[in-house]
Amino acid sequence: MNPGSVGWPACEDDTPLPHRVQAGAPQARYTVIEKTGASGWLVDERRIDYDYDVAVEFAIRDGRDDVARALRTGQVIERPEQTRRAVPVLGGRGAKVAHARGLA
Repeated sequence: MNPGSVGWPACEDDTPLPHRVQAGAPQARYTVIEKTGASGWLVDERRIDYDYDVAVEFAIRDGRDDVARALRTGQVIERPEQTRRAVPVLGGRGAKVAHARGLA
């Protein structure tokens, strides 16, 4: 299970399909899953603070204000040129279409 990653709490990509991931907070995240008996599971999602300000400063120094904001807030900047459009969703029977905001 991958609930997030250290140092990249928000991102946007077109591969394999256009998508946006936003943790909404800068902390590192991980999940521990333990089997508890014959039919049970214990899921423990954890957040860990780290000195993300150092990474933010590197991003600003390199002219990547978008990355700095993602590191600081866990959110992707919505750019004015981004619009709402239909994006295919995989899974289930047949193709489904979901409306995704900001995936231009």
